Amino acid sequence: MEKYGRILTCSSCKFCSKIDKNDVSKFETCKMIDHDKTKLYKKIHNGYESSISTCPICYHFEPNDISIWLKETWSGIDGYIEELKTYEFNSDNKQYDKLKDIAYVTLVRTENNITFHYHVSLYDWLTNNVFNGDEINYMYKYKIETEHRYPKRVLVDDKKTNYFKEMGVL
Repeated sequence: MEKYGRILTCSSCKFCSKIDKNDVSKFETCKMIDHDKTKLYKKIHNGYESSISTCPICYHFEPNDISIWLKETWSGIDGYIEELKTYEFNSDNKQYDKLKDIAYVTLVRTENNITFHYHVSLYDWLTNNVFNGDEINYMYKYKIETEHRYPKRVLVDDKKTNYFKEMGVL
């Protein structure tokens, strides 16, 4: 990307300050999600803190005091979205908009002892269209089945393409 040079992550945000209470990591100042209820997807072999360093920024992003250059050059989320469209997510395939249809953020929730992964469009993440009340506006929803030797991810709902519904899988 021309202006910022890379995809910006939560770790550059002023609302991403980790607070330790009784050896428990909390992200209490995050404006996008309540990290006690909804979590970012944890990469394998990495702790939750690494999720923060790899998760793209959200609608509420404001540069932290450590990122002096970024703080001086930040032109707002709309300008950043336009840069992503131009440099990072441009495509010759006009059937799909990479920012809306392909790139995503994975959120994790546990409901009634069942874990679900929600793939949320990066565009929705950047424009604050992730939540409708307590419901997550997702493209794909997966249930994580743990009764197998290894956890198995099973597609539960496909709101984005309806491909799996049309194929009779769902």
